[in-house]
This record gives sequence, C-alpha cells and structure tokens, in this order.
Amino acid sequence: MKKLLQMASSVVLIGLVLAACSPLVPATNGPATSIPGPAQMTTRPAPVESVEVQIPHNSPLQVNALIHGHLTESCATLGGSQVTYAGNVFQIAVVAVSPGDRGCLQVVTPFETTVALDVSSLPAGNYTVTANGVSAVFTLPSESEPPTAAPTAVPTARPTSSACTDAATFVKDMTIPDYTLMAPGVAFTKTWRLKNSGSCTWSSSYLVAYIRGTTMSQQPGYWILQKGETVAPGQSVNVSVGMTAPVENGNYTSYWGLRPENGELMPISGGANGNSFYVKIRVDDGSSEPPPDTTIAAIDIEPEQGSGPACTADSTYFVHASITANGPITAAYEIGSTAGQIPAGNFEDPGNGGLSPYITGTLVFNQADTKTISLRFVGPYPHPDDITVMVRVNGGPWHSAKLICP
Repeated sequence: MKKLLQMASSVVLIGLVLAACSPLVPATNGPATSIPGPAQMTTRPAPVESVEVQIPHNSPLQVNALIHGHLTESCATLGGSQVTYAGNVFQIAVVAVSPGDRGCLQVVTPFETTVALDVSSLPAGNYTVTANGVSAVFTLPSESEPPTAAPTAVPTARPTSSACTDAATFVKDMTIPDYTLMAPGVAFTKTWRLKNSGSCTWSSSYLVAYIRGTTMSQQPGYWILQKGETVAPGQSVNVSVGMTAPVENGNYTSYWGLRPENGELMPISGGANGNSFYVKIRVDDGSSEPPPDTTIAAIDIEPEQGSGPACTADSTYFVHASITANGPITAAYEIGSTAGQIPAGNFEDPGNGGLSPYITGTLVFNQADTKTISLRFVGPYPHPDDITVMVRVNGGPWHSAKLICP
C-alpha cells in the first residue's frame, strides 16, 4: 500500500512539471481581442498669417514674436515651436500636430502663440523674424537707448534698379468682401485697388503673384497690365485674379502680392504682413448646420477721457461690443481691428494685461439676454485716423464699426 501511494504521488508531480513546461493555449470560447497601440501622430507646418514683434519695457531686454495663424483640422493641435538663428535672421518653425491614422474634420481654427527670442548676446541693429515664410523686422536698441514699445514690421522699398524703387499702397477691396458666401466650385473674380507709391513706373512686366494660403487660381501669377499700359508713381490700378471656390465646405484665404518680372515682392503699405493682400471666402453647399442664433447688437468706440483728441497718435479708446442671444447658448467671439489689411492697434488682454491685436473668448448665455464685452484699445497706430474694429461670433460673418474722426 505504501508503494502504491508513492507511485501515485510521483505521477501527480510529473504531471505538474509537464503542465508548467507546456505552452499556453488561448481560450476559444470567446472572440479574440487586441489592445490598440498609441495613435500615430504626424506634424506639418501650421499656416501662419502674421508675425508681430513685441519688446516690453523690461530689464534685461526681452523680445517676443507674437504669431497668428490657423489650424485646418478639428483634431489638430499646435506643437512646440523651434527657433534657429543665423545671419541676423530668426527662423521659427510652427507645427500642427494631428493623428495620422484617421481622418479629421476640416475646420479652420485661429491660433495665437508667443515665442521668446534670445537676444542677450546680440548687438544693436536690425533683425528679421520669419515664421513659416511670414516675416517681420525689428530693431534692437543700443544700451544707451531705452527700448521702444512693441515695434511692428515696417516694410522698406527694395530697389529694382539703381534709378528707382518699387512700393505699393493697398487702397481697398473692389469685389468679394471678406467671408463672402460661395457655393462649391463657383468661379469668381477678386479685384483689389493698389496705388503705385514707389518711384518706378509699373509696366506690363509686373505681376500679381500668389504667395500662400488656399490655391484657387489656375496659375501662380498674372500680368497686371496689357502691353503698352503703364501705372506712373502716384496712380492707382485695379488688379484682378480669376478664381474658383473649393469644393469642400469651410473658410478659405489666399494671399497675393506684387512684383516685377524676375524680381522680389514689393512692400505694400496697409497690406497684410507688409507685402500682401488677400481674398477670404466661405464655402457652403447648404448642408452645414445653421449658425447659432446670436447677433452682434452694437459696436461702440469711444475715446478715453484725458487721452487726447480722437484720431491722433496719443489717443486711447474703449471698445464696447454687445452680443445678443435668444436662448441658452455658448458664444465664442473674436475681436480684431484693421487699418486697410493690417491691425489698427492693440487691445489690452483682460487675462494678463498684455497687448494683442486679436482677442478671443466665450460668453455663456443661460437665457435670452444681451451681454457686452468692454476692452481698452491702444497704439501704436499705423494710421490713427483710420481705425476699424471687427467682431464676429461662432465663426459667423464679421461686423465692423469705424472710428468717427472730427
């Protein structure tokens, strides 16, 4: 009997050892499952619309690049910006980050980011900041000079020959106001009026040239004049480009500039980024949901008491934008300004007290109501007598009010 018990114990022990050494067999009484890995992220250059250089009154000297642009996908976020420096030029790479393993809704979302520039070891002089192809120029003062407040890019005329210089001034949009509603695939003609403010006479060898943004034309450039025609210094001309609206719903912007054949883009006073003008359209095939039921009730611009006469360089203002909703809703607002196609000045940011040409925020309505946003508006003004404030809600059309000068 004792031998039988010893033999049984040995058999059990051998069985346990064999079981431990055998490979595991997955269960077959249920569906197989897999654990998804992390999303594959892709990066691409983010579309940049403007660059502004800010030099606060701080010691030691600080220089910041305020960059505005937009993201084109609902799932995209702004990645970290990389800064390199060489030959008096700061190159800033601004990237958008989005999942590469799935499609994302095409939605245009504005962004603003501030990038610090290391100028601690640089001498006084002129420097250039370029973010994804958009540039601005600033001047570092010498140690004996006080820093100036937030200089912006001031274009200088580039000589096309030893005898004259090319420069232009944006006058106005002749057709297609900003965010004109278009059906998909519709052909249209955008026309701008430009003034020759340089000393060269424009001829049929001058081009209106595509710079960046949505490509809506068949060619990257077109002659602005017929053979034999000229535009003398001081004269104005209408410049037109035939375009076709994209086929997908959304907001689209295309930037254009002027240049002589085989030459560089000329500076444009009152233009976007100092060297361009643009067309902005909204494409909708009728399938989009109607915008939230909110309206801009009023936009008021009033001079701040004691700041000096209106429409002068020393004046400051209070801007009051009233928004009305007829029921519960969250309204995302955008407030900017313009003098031609450049910001007219800066708003004091309620959040941090800093200055910005562009303010965003939200208003929560729990019931039908009217709410007012109040902001202080200050210089430096590129054109003190040409200030327009613009407001829109939830990506809808822009509403504007112009400062009334005495």
